[in-house]
Amino acid sequence: MDSSCPFAILVPNLSGMAIHPTALVDSEAQLGADVSIGPYAIVEGGVSIADGCVISGHAQLLGTLELGAGCKVGPGAVLGAFPQDLSFDPSLPSGVKIGAGCDLREHVTIHRSTAPGVVTTLGEQNFLMVGAHVGHDSQVGDDNVIANHCLIGGHVQIGNGNFLGAGAGFHQFVRVGDRVMVQVEYGSYAQEILADESQCYPVPDGVSFAEAAAIGIAYQTAHFALVARAHVKKGDKVLVTGASGSVGLAAMQLAAAWGCEVIAGLTTMSKEDLARENGAHHVIDVSGDNVKDSIRDDVKAITGGGVDIVVEIVGGGVFDGCIRALNFAGRIVVVGFTSGTIPSVKVNYTLLKNIAVTGVNWAEYRDRDPAWVQRVQTEIFEMVSAGKLKVPVQAVFPMDQIVDACKVLSDRKVRGKIVIDTSA
Repeated sequence: MDSSCPFAILVPNLSGMAIHPTALVDSEAQLGADVSIGPYAIVEGGVSIADGCVISGHAQLLGTLELGAGCKVGPGAVLGAFPQDLSFDPSLPSGVKIGAGCDLREHVTIHRSTAPGVVTTLGEQNFLMVGAHVGHDSQVGDDNVIANHCLIGGHVQIGNGNFLGAGAGFHQFVRVGDRVMVQVEYGSYAQEILADESQCYPVPDGVSFAEAAAIGIAYQTAHFALVARAHVKKGDKVLVTGASGSVGLAAMQLAAAWGCEVIAGLTTMSKEDLARENGAHHVIDVSGDNVKDSIRDDVKAITGGGVDIVVEIVGGGVFDGCIRALNFAGRIVVVGFTSGTIPSVKVNYTLLKNIAVTGVNWAEYRDRDPAWVQRVQTEIFEMVSAGKLKVPVQAVFPMDQIVDACKVLSDRKVRGKIVIDTSA
């Protein structure tokens, strides 16, 4: 049977035929071997296509499909469907099964399954040309060739012996429709933003966007400082300087949640209540004229000795005082220099007291091992969801009041995190 009329509506159970451009094939059709489907044809759901068929460019095969071995799929063709596809009934299930040895040309899209119990699968020894896209939650068999700049969705199971060309990549961390918190260097004062997937962190249910935005880099920096650099453990005595700042608040909350004794070092003692609300068991003043001695003395009065870890954010003389307040084998982690003075280390202290001086730069972890950063953020979100961390959102300003929000910062009236709502 040969349908020569464009826009033809073809009945099920067709074989040995050509389906011309812009034709529409009914649901549940069974297309036999060597069928040719023309460009821009639309094939409805529930279709089984036998071996050796040719599907020309930009054809749409929607819904649940089974594609036999050795089929050829033209450039720009669409296999399966998203519910958003206007040409497909969103109430119908979608899922694609592709046999072995098929040739999928440039920019073919294989959508993820939306059918319960149906997994989109790509068999063995298939060839995906440049720019092909395999959707989330799919299974890819063995010995496929996946050419340059293909994109493989998240949670995809990949078989053995596959060849991945230059520029091809995977959705590792997020899926379409996820609520995400994004960390970028600049440009976030906007309603839309372009970001690398590795900089997008799924936000769990129960955590608001305002809380997620407030968590931001501060909690990740504090986590890396305490865990990766200082090797924190339950029972450690932890001093946090610049404790009323965002990283300081995060460090105190995390240390307290992990069973540490937390000392807040403040340059503004009027924020003592804020420090205690965020995990501090003790508070000391680090703004005096002789902090080199006073920090050591104040710490000794509290602990009977020194501290095991210092998260040091202020710099200058405060750093000098903190290094003298460390216990044997203590660790001081340099996070910043809010005083504006970068201190020098007298290395004889490291020798005599067996102490470690280290630093943390969150951006290096992000760039070198984004999966590690994702794991850290997941843990932080889980702690928030479990009530172990309380995100200190001080205020949420609409976008048209951004100047007022920035003035809270410049006037040093911050007692937590200031959030800009770009949708308001």
